[in-house]
Amino acid sequence: MAPYVRENPSFALDQGLGPDQYLCQVRPGVSCGACCGLYNVADTSKPALESMLRRRTRLFDTADKTIQGLDEFASLAAASEDQSRPLDEFHHCPFLGLIGHGRETVGCLLHPAGNNGIDWRGLSFYGGMACRVYFCPSTKHLPVGYKRIIKAIAPDWHWYGLVITEYRLIKAIFSWLEDELGDNSIEKLLPGKDFRRALIALLGLKIDWPFRPPRFNTCCHNVFADNHPSRPSIEASLATGLSHRSRTILEAMGSWFESQNHLQQGCRLLENRIAAVVEASGQLFSPSRQFQS
Repeated sequence: MAPYVRENPSFALDQGLGPDQYLCQVRPGVSCGACCGLYNVADTSKPALESMLRRRTRLFDTADKTIQGLDEFASLAAASEDQSRPLDEFHHCPFLGLIGHGRETVGCLLHPAGNNGIDWRGLSFYGGMACRVYFCPSTKHLPVGYKRIIKAIAPDWHWYGLVITEYRLIKAIFSWLEDELGDNSIEKLLPGKDFRRALIALLGLKIDWPFRPPRFNTCCHNVFADNHPSRPSIEASLATGLSHRSRTILEAMGSWFESQNHLQQGCRLLENRIAAVVEASGQLFSPSRQFQS
C-alpha cells in the first residue's frame, strides 16, 4: 500500500463543497470529527477528549511516517487509552488528533495538509477513498441557513461536532423557534449576545441530556445509522398529545421515559430552553404549542 501524494490523480477525489455546504473544518477551534467516532469513548467530556487528542498528537509527531511506523502509532495510542465503546458497531479512529496552527482544531492526523502533501488516509479503518469523498447526512439534509447559524454560534469543536450532525434535531428545533419568533428570523437575531447564549444552551441539551436509556447513557450517536437502540421511539402510550415536532426532538436526543411524569420532566426542560431563546429575542413564549398535533 502506497500513500497518495499531490501528484497522484486520486488526490483529486477530495471533493470540494461550497462554503455554505462544507461542515467539517469551520475555523480554528471549530471542526467536526463525529463521523470518525470521536465521541464513541467512555468519557465524552471536553477535558477528557482534549487530553486524549493532545496525547495522540504528540505521539504522532514523533512517529516514523512509514506504514509500519503509523501502524505502531495506532497500537501505542490504543494501549494508552480506555477501549470501552458505548456503541460497539461504530468505529473510533485512532488517527483523530489536533491539527492546524496552535493545535486547537480536531482533525485527521493522516491528512496530506499536515504531512507535506502525503496522504496516509489509506491506513484508516474505512480507507482513503471514504475519507476523501464521504460527507455526513447533515451536509445534504440541513438547509444552508441552518448550517450558517450553527457554524456562526459554535463555541468550540466539542459542542459543534455533537450538534451539527443532528440534522433532525436542528430542523425540528429551528422550525419551532421560527413559529415562535414570527418575522424575527433566527439568523437576524444572532448579533444579540443573550440570544446566542440561549441558543447555544438550547442546542447544547444534546450534550448532557438527562433522559437517555441507562444502557446508552452517552451523547455519542452513530452518524451512519438511521435507527439504533440508543435512539428508542417514545412508547405510544406515553406520547399521546405530543406534537410530531416535539416527539422528533425528544427521540433525536436519545430519550427514554419510564412514566408520563418522567416524560413531562423532559418536556419542561426542553420548553424552558426554548422559552429562554424566545424571551432573549424580545418575544413572548407560547408553551401550549408544545402539545399541538
